[in-house]
Amino acid sequence: MLTLFIRTIILYLVIFTIMRLLGKRQLSDLQPFDLVLTIIIANLAQAPLTNTGVPLFYGLMPMICVFLLEALAAFIARKSEKAHSFLCGRPSLVINRGAIVEDELKNIRLTISDLQALLRGKGARSISEVEYAIIETDGTLSVLFKSDKRPLTPEDMNMAPKQEVYPRLLIDNGEVRRDELRRAGLDDNWLSKPLAQLGIINPSDVFVALLDDSSTLYVQPKSGKMLSVNVSAPEN
Repeated sequence: MLTLFIRTIILYLVIFTIMRLLGKRQLSDLQPFDLVLTIIIANLAQAPLTNTGVPLFYGLMPMICVFLLEALAAFIARKSEKAHSFLCGRPSLVINRGAIVEDELKNIRLTISDLQALLRGKGARSISEVEYAIIETDGTLSVLFKSDKRPLTPEDMNMAPKQEVYPRLLIDNGEVRRDELRRAGLDDNWLSKPLAQLGIINPSDVFVALLDDSSTLYVQPKSGKMLSVNVSAPEN
C-alpha cells in the first residue's frame, strides 16, 4: 500500500511538471498533436499505478521520452511553417466576405447547423451578420462582424429591444428543411417564389437558405455568393 502511495505521488509530480512545461493551461489550448501526447502520457502512467510489479522506471522513462519528442516537434514547428501546419493544422476560413466557404466546411467536416451553433456562441444571430469567420487550430471560432452589424447595446442607442428570433434554416446543402417551413407556417410553394426571384429554380442548387425575423431570405447558391431577398413575414 505504501509503495502504491509513493508511486502515485511521484507520477503525479512528473505528469504535473510535464504539463506545466508544455505550457498548456486548459484543454481548449491544446493543438491536436498536443492532445494526442497528453492521452499517451496518461496511458503510460496507468501501468505502474495498476501493476506494482512493473518497475516505476518503465513508466517514467517513456513519459520523459514523449515529452522530449514533443519539445523537439514544437521547436521544429516554430522554425518551419510547413511543419507547423502538419503538426498543428491550419486555421480554416469558413466565412469569407460574408459568404460561406463550402469547400472548407467539407474539409473540416462541419455542417451548417454546427457553424450556426458556433456563431451563436459568439453573439451572431445570423450568418449574414458575419464578414469573416475562422475555425482556429484548437477548434475555437474567431468572428469579425460586418461593420454595420457589430454588437451595440440597446442602452447605447436609447432603444428598447424587440424580441429576437434566430434565423430559420430552410435549405441545408440542397435539402429543404420542411420541418422548419412548417414551424414558420410556410410550404414549398412559398419557398419557390423568392428563389425564383433570385434566378434559382431547383432548391438542390442552394447550399444554404436562412430566413430571419426581418422578413429577409438569405440564399447562397452552391459555388456562389450570399444573396438576399425581402419576403412576406413568417408566422412564429
